[in-house]
Amino acid sequence: DALTIIRNAVNILAATKSKVQNAAMPIISQEPADGVTTVSISCVSPGATIFYTTDGTDPTAASTVYTEPFEVTEDGLVVKAFAQAHGYNDSNIATATITVKTQAEAPSIDIKEEAGQTVVTLTGEEGTNIYFNFQGLTASATSQLYTEPIVLTEPATITMFAESTPKLTAPIY
Repeated sequence: DALTIIRNAVNILAATKSKVQNAAMPIISQEPADGVTTVSISCVSPGATIFYTTDGTDPTAASTVYTEPFEVTEDGLVVKAFAQAHGYNDSNIATATITVKTQAEAPSIDIKEEAGQTVVTLTGEEGTNIYFNFQGLTASATSQLYTEPIVLTEPATITMFAESTPKLTAPIY
């Protein structure tokens, strides 16, 4: 009779419990700079502990515990991470291939006064696209691709910058 009572109690208790869910999969973020990328890993599950590897192997509870952002200087490095949180199963493994970029060279400018107009010629390193505009904008989507000298007949301020994949945007002038 005691065994039946215990079985019934266990069955009743089990029926009141919902399925245990996985902790949220970590999010691996990259913040590129010239020759180095800062990697951050976060998890939305409360109190989660994040474990990660940087050699492409799947992390385990014996892997490095994530405590703060770290810098990567090797392009193509594979970071993998998973999370553990109290009351949850382990999360799925997140994977990111880290991109390390160098900065494109700033374009050079040559200005010549000719017959009442100013001719502006922009040059940049090979493989680089130079963009310009007159509104001080800093995105290629809102700028014009430089393909030939710019002829000005009145004073103007030109904003120019270079972009090259896989490089970072060059300084803006």
